[in-house]
Order: sequence, then structure tokens, then C-alpha cells
Amino acid sequence: MQKEQAPKEELENLLEQIKQRHTEALKTLYELTSSEIFAFSLSIVKNYHDAEDIMHNTFITIFKNASLYIKNTNPKAWIFTITKNIA
Repeated sequence: MQKEQAPKEELENLLEQIKQRHTEALKTLYELTSSEIFAFSLSIVKNYHDAEDIMHNTFITIFKNASLYIKNTNPKAWIFTITKNIA
């Protein structure tokens, strides 16, 4: 069964909380998006373990750089751009 995609507003709210260093918000973002980020990573590198590393590094980067996210843009595109740049 496939997870429902998180609405843009929910992702933006989570990123706003992550800017304030709320680790629970990062955990929630991980739960909502990790499978998509892993699948995207795997499609790029074609290696399970490398895709896992990329996914984890994506969330580390999100936590470190959440302040760079510009509200009212596309949070999922921002996250996937981070993933692509890490890959």
C-alpha cells in the first residue's frame, strides 16, 4: 500500500519547525518523505546502499540548511534538489 503524499502546507510547516531545530519535525518529515527520497536516490545511483546514504545525507542537509528554504515555493522540489545534488 502506497503512502499518501504530504500536502505542500504540511511540508512547509515542518520545514519552518526544522528551522527552529525541532527534531520531532525532522522525524515527521522523514516518515512522510523518506521512501520517495530513497526511490529517487536509487533511480540515480542504482545501488541500494549508496541510495540509503544519499537519503540519510539529504535529511542531515535539510536539518542544517532549513533556513535556506523560501516559504511559498515548492518544498518537495527543494528536498529533491538537495537529494540530486548529493547524488
